[in-house]
Amino acid sequence: MPLDPAALLDAHAIAARLVLLLPARSMIAGNNVTATAVRFGMPAWLPMAIFYFGLAVAAAIGITTLLAPNATTVAPVAGSRQ
Repeated sequence: MPLDPAALLDAHAIAARLVLLLPARSMIAGNNVTATAVRFGMPAWLPMAIFYFGLAVAAAIGITTLLAPNATTVAPVAGSRQ
């Protein structure tokens, strides 16, 4: 559906005002090569993930050592009374 001339002029004026709201370019593309370098870093969640993984491994080791029979315990012999 085509716009009438008045609506087209309004749309053009609104678009011109919206363009003015856009942020200005801080540099021209290709002007500064070092500014476009990507910064590599560790994600913020990685230290917590490592901590909880270590906590889970420590808990698993602790549980298995609690459930494993010790060499100092003596198994009851069948038929004997205590």
